[in-house]
Amino acid sequence: MAESTLQYALRPNARRRRAFRRAVLLLIILAVAITSWKWAWPLAANAMMVYHQTECLNYSAPPDEVVFDSDPKRVALLANDPNYVIFGGCAFRKSPRELTLLNGGNALSGSTPPAALLFLHERRAGGVSRLVHVTRIAAANKGADFSIGDDVNAWATNLATSKCPILSYGTITSTDIDENDPSTPHTNIRIYAGQPKPGNPSRFTIRYEVDGKTMVAEGFMTEDGSVDIEPDGLSTQNVMDEGTVD
Repeated sequence: MAESTLQYALRPNARRRRAFRRAVLLLIILAVAITSWKWAWPLAANAMMVYHQTECLNYSAPPDEVVFDSDPKRVALLANDPNYVIFGGCAFRKSPRELTLLNGGNALSGSTPPAALLFLHERRAGGVSRLVHVTRIAAANKGADFSIGDDVNAWATNLATSKCPILSYGTITSTDIDENDPSTPHTNIRIYAGQPKPGNPSRFTIRYEVDGKTMVAEGFMTEDGSVDIEPDGLSTQNVMDEGTVD
């Protein structure tokens, strides 16, 4: 005689308790996941901002890199270079990767009109480090006067940290630097990538050519975070020098 097989089944109450425990466990896992995402995402985003900011603080372009040109013949040649945007008869070098990522993917060269980055690096005055960057925003309809808000813009950005993720901006000032009628439009301006000035953590230089004449503008950041640009390094303001930050 074949042995009969006993079939055991959970009682209805036991099944309900097990289903209830599983539901509670799933809810706990879901709550932990949502809470972790809520806190982890801002931390991760801020960490990436600080990382890209550090890249910008250390950014250095070759001193012979042309970042802006308005000479028609040279612009025609640069039109074949994928690193440049042609607008208004001028060539604007595209934004470096470091700055584009810091701006959340928004490239200066992609704006309308585009902007050419003239300088990007850390500068320090009064014991405070900031990210300084200067852009050329005008085409051939403007001169080489480096006037803030007219043909260039300049910022001294307070640095973001893990405790302060928001980048804020200092004040902006400037003086004209082209002695030969800076208001007159030029079609032969060439500007090279600006460089931090060795031995002086608050200053930087921008080499440029107008009418075949080579000149060097000198910019500096003051203790209050303003940015100024003057001809031949002549300064009307006292700037504190504090060691070398290149």
